[in-house]
Amino acid sequence: MTGPKTISERTFYQIFPDIFQRNSLIETVVGVRGITVIVLLNIAPLTITNFTSGQPNQVIRILGDGQTTVAYNANIKTNTGANKLLLADSVYVFTFINNIW
Repeated sequence: MTGPKTISERTFYQIFPDIFQRNSLIETVVGVRGITVIVLLNIAPLTITNFTSGQPNQVIRILGDGQTTVAYNANIKTNTGANKLLLADSVYVFTFINNIW
């Protein structure tokens, strides 16, 4: 680790390095092995199509940013049965059961 560049990086990478992930890299496939919280910081519309490396019964909580959509597909099922825009400052919970979020 080269050191934090912002206060949020210090919080997520130094205090809680194993359970937090910050996604602002325009990634549509997000690795979640060992991750329990994802804080979205995208500034342009983005659609996440899969969370990879999930473990049976793993739970992830995602803090929305108003720019990111989670795709409804073979890998991810939303409560609406459609793509879901994650509203800013709202938390969404996904559980990995039978290889589906």
